Formats: sequence, structure tokens, C-alpha cells
Amino acid sequence: MSLEKAIDMMHDFFIKAKDDKVKARNRSRPIFDSKHSSVTDNKDHFPIDTIGRARNALARAKQYGGEGKPDWYSGSASSFQNAIERAVHGAYPSIGKDKKAEEKVDMYKKAIESLKKK
Repeated sequence: MSLEKAIDMMHDFFIKAKDDKVKARNRSRPIFDSKHSSVTDNKDHFPIDTIGRARNALARAKQYGGEGKPDWYSGSASSFQNAIERAVHGAYPSIGKDKKAEEKVDMYKKAIESLKKK
């Protein structure tokens, strides 16, 4: 093999490797990727690579309601909702914690108010 051919092969190899790294680095982290067993349209769905997108995924999932699910999802509605909640809370445990704390505070305030009235 000539030196020029070896250099050309190495150049092609590193260019391809660089392109593959760029594609992987820029790809968002979806809950349901195109290869997921329940995805029927071969597209990525519900990216959660940022906390804003994670919150949006929870909100969008709740828009389907308890019995609804998107057309591209082949599983049950409850498995759809559970998968999104697990993925979001696994990636960002702080999401939803503030709301639960506020609910507890409100519950205690109501209990104290009812005791004061007696």
C-alpha cells in the first residue's frame, strides 16, 4: 500500500468518526426513541435533554388524559403515562417536589384553621 493511499484512508476514517460524534452529541435524549418497542412510526418522541423539555413532556402527557395515548404508541395508556413520569423524575428528581411540599403546607394550614374555629 502506498503512503498516499494510507493517508487518504486515515483521513476518511477520521472525517467519518468526527461526523458520527457530532450526530451523537447533538441528538436530544428522548423518552421514546425511534427504536423503542412501543413506537410505531420510527421517530423520537418526548425529548428530555433539558429540565424545560422534561416539564413539557409531563404536561404534554397529561393532555392525553388518563385513558388517552398518542396514535404512534402501541402500549396501554397507563404504561405511556408511567413511562414518561418515571423517565422525567429519574432524570430530574426535583420536578414535582415543590408542588407536593406546597400541598402538604396547604393541608396543614387548613387543619390549623379548622382547629382554631373549634
